[in-house]
Amino acid sequence: APGATSRVRGNGIDYSPGNIQFTGRDLDVAITTDGWMKVVTEDGTQGLSRRGDLRVDVNGQLIDAQGNAMMGEGGPITLPPFSQMTIASDGTISIVPLGEPPTTVAVIDRLMLVNPPTADLRKGPNGLYDVDNIDNLDADANVQLSVGALETSNVNPITAMVEMIELARSFESHVQTMKSSDELDTSSASLMRLE
Repeated sequence: APGATSRVRGNGIDYSPGNIQFTGRDLDVAITTDGWMKVVTEDGTQGLSRRGDLRVDVNGQLIDAQGNAMMGEGGPITLPPFSQMTIASDGTISIVPLGEPPTTVAVIDRLMLVNPPTADLRKGPNGLYDVDNIDNLDADANVQLSVGALETSNVNPITAMVEMIELARSFESHVQTMKSSDELDTSSASLMRLE
């Protein structure tokens, strides 16, 4: 999934960014730095996401492909009717209002871009991340976006395959050791019965 940063490493999660894939779509955004976009689910739960495949629903609300509402500095972002929309690298959302000339640009809101310490992050069952006091997270001006692009998964298929092969070989080795141990145990029991 776009912006899915979820590779498990040991007991934690690998937060290293994925590759940037350019799509040319105006509503695709990829975070190019450390950081997260704040979203709210349909049931009102707030969370953090790097998923940047955005769209505008029939009510004018800016959502991601999972239906999570994108949070702005004043709450969920709702757009008035527009003929053109742009998102800047700092998350500022501007539109040309419907029926206005292209030179009439109105700034609507700014995506809530935050950067809490990764040690404080927890992954929820809905695929979003959470931190304590998520309501009090301040916007971080250092979080930057690439517009017309999506972040791909940070999982390297070749590395994952090599790790999987190593784990399979390790498992086979452990199974063989257990079989040898069982055979030794059986032999020892036979010898003890002969005495």
